[in-house]
Amino acid sequence: MVSGSRGFTLIELLVVIAIVLILILIALPNFLEVQVRAGVVRVQGELRSISFCLGSYFLDFGFYPLRTLNQSLPPETPSGLNNLTTPVEYMNPARLEDRFPELPFFTHYRYWPIRPNGKVQDNDETAHNKDSNWYLLSSNGPERNFTPFAERMRGEVPEPFLDSIYSPTNGTNSEGNIWRLGGAPDGLAKPFVAPYVISG
Repeated sequence: MVSGSRGFTLIELLVVIAIVLILILIALPNFLEVQVRAGVVRVQGELRSISFCLGSYFLDFGFYPLRTLNQSLPPETPSGLNNLTTPVEYMNPARLEDRFPELPFFTHYRYWPIRPNGKVQDNDETAHNKDSNWYLLSSNGPERNFTPFAERMRGEVPEPFLDSIYSPTNGTNSEGNIWRLGGAPDGLAKPFVAPYVISG
């Protein structure tokens, strides 16, 4: 007895497989970008928390933490932010690790206290250095690649500072570093940096 049912032909199966593959190719980049943007939101939240701690430090001492080293912390911990963890613990040191590390060295958020003359504070504790009135924080960003803002501001690299600011794209190649500004910026930063960086 011959059955009346018929199976799928090879062509039909190949068409179905092709459609499924096309749908996967469309959905996968969007799924990956959602993960990247979730990471960006988390980094922005952590930079906001660090900003709050920096503000508390400023209220206590009248200036933002100096760029000093702390031998009790890992060597890659940024100079300056380590002062938020000891001797007074404004925040847990574990919160300083960048969610987008550039291994093996750039694994923590970066911090620059800026003096009224527009220069980054030195790594010392001399009295003339305790006058920073604003700062910049940054993360490597999703591409995990960092070019220090100082080189861009001084014109040592051809790209302007604004080219290093994170901007999401429609693909998986979101570029730029994630920045946060705090305090009262002045000098060159006021027109060229402050309007484009999240502050507060």
